[in-house]
Amino acid sequence: TTRRSARRAALLSPAARTSVLRMLVESPASAHVLPLRFGTDPDAAWQEFERLQDWEAREAVAQTLRAASGEAGADSARAWSEFCRLYRRKLDGMICEDFYSLTADTWKRQYDTLGEISVPFLTESGAAALAAHAEELEARGKRRYREPRPSYPPGEVFAYEEDDPRKCLWTEVNITAIGIRHMDYNDMGLWIYHSPHLNLFLATIVGCGALYPYLMDLGLQFNVARPFTGAKMANGFHFDSIDSSCGTANASQPRGV
Repeated sequence: TTRRSARRAALLSPAARTSVLRMLVESPASAHVLPLRFGTDPDAAWQEFERLQDWEAREAVAQTLRAASGEAGADSARAWSEFCRLYRRKLDGMICEDFYSLTADTWKRQYDTLGEISVPFLTESGAAALAAHAEELEARGKRRYREPRPSYPPGEVFAYEEDDPRKCLWTEVNITAIGIRHMDYNDMGLWIYHSPHLNLFLATIVGCGALYPYLMDLGLQFNVARPFTGAKMANGFHFDSIDSSCGTANASQPRGV
């Protein structure tokens, strides 16, 4: 099964293929066999998928199914279709129904022209639930109230030349950042982030084959912003730059990711 999955992984982009092959080697044996069951007994396969103990194993299953769906044969296509259907059911009430019918190619043209897109994604009730959940997690995060930070990504700023004007631009933030290490592995934020529908949408828009946020603590985070005296906003103007597409330090992604 591992050899077959490795061949299927060859259909992905080089960066995604490297990550999938690494996951196939390191993930539990159940994550190698499980994709086959979505074509024969999808409900039982989904229950086992939910019981997997980390997102690396779950992502190995998802990427194997996705890669196999491009091969000839109804079984592989059905397995991927059933996986997506059950994942959508898992997020019922969280993601806008209209999002599932969006044509990504249309949005890609807008992104290529304007450099940004604004797409309705979470339902109002889903956003409210996540906001309440983030407040519950706030006490676990690293507090950065009234702490200045560079307006440009801190990891890049320190490499700028001393006379680079971007090096002098700092902003005040009043947020608590709650990284992955503070979340339960079944946190709804992680389920939403790993949605295969969202992944495929992003793959079309920005050319990013897959996202693996668990490879760094801030690959996914909740930011809880609070107002503070003397300022009109809780989170000043700044840029974030995080590449979670693979485990290599020299990896790069298209803009916007």
